[in-house]
Amino acid sequence: MEILIAVVQMHDKKFAKISANAFDILLVNEPSSSSRHEIRMELPHCHVSPNDDPAEIALSFIQHYCRKWPRRTFQIPLWNDNELIIQNRLPYTASTQLALYCIPLLENENGFENLSKIGRFEALTSVSKQCQIDPNSFSVETCHCILQLERWLYEQQYKDAKFFARFFLLSAAKMRIRECAHNPAYEHDRSALCHK
Repeated sequence: MEILIAVVQMHDKKFAKISANAFDILLVNEPSSSSRHEIRMELPHCHVSPNDDPAEIALSFIQHYCRKWPRRTFQIPLWNDNELIIQNRLPYTASTQLALYCIPLLENENGFENLSKIGRFEALTSVSKQCQIDPNSFSVETCHCILQLERWLYEQQYKDAKFFARFFLLSAAKMRIRECAHNPAYEHDRSALCHK
């Protein structure tokens, strides 16, 4: 299985007024599969063996470069049910062996500066527009993942106004368990329910 890793940085911590330009995404230089001399920007990717946990592989990819573990990763659905049904009817179904994992960071977050050594952060909206205008700028997989990621982020915020705050700021599960062992999903707005 192949996983693509979308490292998403958010600029503004004022979650009530999130603009379309609030997100940057990490792109890395990869040799083009169609030309030996051409290099294009792609999402970072890793191969995952059947015995490995893809989420752990995505987190360890970032930890390898930064020597710091990100708070979380989340698998982004790449196909809705109708697309998956159509995909499974086609003779070539290798794309179902692809997964996208999103790792949320805040802009200039301590410990993650080394990511700029392996690639560069670009505005998600610009990359998304480029995928729609000139799909050959990126691989088919990267274009599909970028468009799905952008759609997913805005759908989640539309469903839950506090989504971005939790996704980008909520401490890692291990830290929350240490803070409140009887309530592993500990959130500050529910701390009144915690035993003192």
